[in-house]
Amino acid sequence: MNQNQPILAVLAVKNHLIPQTEMDNILGKLGKDASDASLGDYLESRQLVPEQDLKRLLKASRILNTRQKEFAFGTMLVRFGFINQSVVDLALQQQQEAIKKRQPPQRIGDMLVSMGFLTKRQRDYVLHLQKRNQPSPPSSDSSTENDEQELPIGETCLTLSEDMIMEEIPEEFQTLAPPITILPGLQLQTAEDGMSAYLTKAQGFNRDMPVQELKDALQKESVISGILPDDMLEGFIGSSGFRTNSFKVAKGTPPKGNQQVQIEYFFSADMFKPGKLDDQGKIDYKETRKIVQVPKGTVLAKKTVSETEDQKAGIDIFGNTLEPVQTNQLLFKAGAGTHLSSDGLKIIADIKGRPTRLLSGEIKVIKTFTQEGDVGYKSGHLDYDGDIQIKGGIQSGFRVSGHNINVVNALGARITAQGSLNMTDGLIETTVYAQGDVMAGFIRNSKIRCMGNVIVTGEIVDSVIICSGACSVKGSLISSDVSAKKGVIAAIIGTQSTKPCRIQVGKDSFVHEELEDYKKQITAIHQKLKSDGEKRQSLQNQAQQLQYEGTRLAYEQDTAQIALKEYENQLAQLEGTGKENKIQDVEYEISCLQKNIQYIEKKLNQTLTANEESEKALSAIDELLSQSKEDLEGIRNQMKRLIQWSMEDPGKPVVRAIDTVNTGTRIQGLESQTILKNDMTAVVFSEVKGTSGYEIKSSSL
Repeated sequence: MNQNQPILAVLAVKNHLIPQTEMDNILGKLGKDASDASLGDYLESRQLVPEQDLKRLLKASRILNTRQKEFAFGTMLVRFGFINQSVVDLALQQQQEAIKKRQPPQRIGDMLVSMGFLTKRQRDYVLHLQKRNQPSPPSSDSSTENDEQELPIGETCLTLSEDMIMEEIPEEFQTLAPPITILPGLQLQTAEDGMSAYLTKAQGFNRDMPVQELKDALQKESVISGILPDDMLEGFIGSSGFRTNSFKVAKGTPPKGNQQVQIEYFFSADMFKPGKLDDQGKIDYKETRKIVQVPKGTVLAKKTVSETEDQKAGIDIFGNTLEPVQTNQLLFKAGAGTHLSSDGLKIIADIKGRPTRLLSGEIKVIKTFTQEGDVGYKSGHLDYDGDIQIKGGIQSGFRVSGHNINVVNALGARITAQGSLNMTDGLIETTVYAQGDVMAGFIRNSKIRCMGNVIVTGEIVDSVIICSGACSVKGSLISSDVSAKKGVIAAIIGTQSTKPCRIQVGKDSFVHEELEDYKKQITAIHQKLKSDGEKRQSLQNQAQQLQYEGTRLAYEQDTAQIALKEYENQLAQLEGTGKENKIQDVEYEISCLQKNIQYIEKKLNQTLTANEESEKALSAIDELLSQSKEDLEGIRNQMKRLIQWSMEDPGKPVVRAIDTVNTGTRIQGLESQTILKNDMTAVVFSEVKGTSGYEIKSSSL
């Protein structure tokens, strides 16, 4: 595709409305400045494309032009370092899904700002470069690090490839299949969505044909529903028109109403409930996670599909029933310790244990494993698909992975919790990942990443904290970097003699890092799919060769058996004739054939065995491919749920120091930052919008 070619030209050729050679001639006449508008006017004035098709394609081209600008917008965000590619990809995907559902799409810039992934100033600056609106560009004294960088002004337009264009078009605009001749001088085109069919006349059309002949021809192409009445078909047959414009001969009936899926959980199914800082700087934990045990056979969740009162199934032109569309797609999957009811509407516990819902939406029932003493050289690493109770600590160099994890302390360890981590003592030189809260007595020289809150009764020193909830420190926060979406509260922040703390609030850095990890996982799965696909192709070729060899050997075996039978008949006829020389020749031929048949049989058995092994290998590789595809879909679902959760729960750019916050402390919100030039006591910092833009304001507690 010529990169300067209007999108409308690509759509017209792709939908078989105009041949590529004719389109090239048209574009040559319009000149190098040909646009969708000028091409549309040209096609309409010369009636080169049926009116209804042109309207569809013009609407599709407008959508795609907007999407083209949105792709360019996302490319520039990544190029400037404002955001990572995985977040842009997901925002573009959500926008595309809205278009396909015929919902008004939201600009990805507005979407990313509302999610806290992008500042308004960054969004407006890129829109300014694209000339999509004209806000003032950022001033030179920008208050965020990224904005202070020199922004490279490069190519600001991303051209979609032909494949991308067709992928981006909503199904209703991917109009017609290639035309086929169903009768002399009569061509049929059907819409790709099966909702309409069109007839066009050509030279040799019989205007005296009976209506039934036309209907029979349509039926042979499986067009059986929504066909116009006979009188309208007669009018079409007798008309001298419909040689350039198409005649809609059949129209499907779309489903009426929709289905709304709801899932009712009979246990606390929130991934977690990160506490929020209230106006007094406290975190509300009145409804913290209660450990609930359920017996075997308990119904954990129920799915209901509600239908509108006027709901009615539709039917396409091929007679296929079209069920009403589910307006919301919610994952309803039974995991370990559960099963799905026969009607697919309930998830039931298979064992006694604690029910939980994973980030992916999968529901499981898990048990608790108790480790007596430390996790160390005696026990080895601990990986358990359930809750873990450790009555000692975790020694240096060892890993623990589970759901909710309770442990005394950890030194030089690596902890992964799909739920929360509760340390009765503290963490030293330990890396923690948790999808719930992290609670500890103290944290030193450690890195914590969690979806919930970080609650420390003592101090945090020389550590990195990244959380989607709040960071609450009853003691001191010293020489540490903290990014907490829900805000930070500490008794003392910094000291006179240590490196200043750097605090970021309001932004969900955990989700940013999580999406980057998902992107790496998706890349790895794609590479595995490619590798396994190549192995499968090689095995398939090998299997075909073995099948060919087996067929050849079987043919040779049959031929040899026939020849042997003939020689045995000759030998029987020669018995008693006294023709010894002839008898010896026949016996020699029989002996040679028998040896050859034995050899062929051996080779045939080897080939059949190899073919069986090849089929087993193919089956095994197919299972790997299926699992990889399932894993890929699971990761994409988790990404969607994570983004949705982040959008539904906005950040809170607030920092509170109950006692003292020391000089040099850096506090950054979504749009602005400040570095303290002197010590302050009993103070709260909030990001507010003033007359000159956003700024960090301080006030007394």
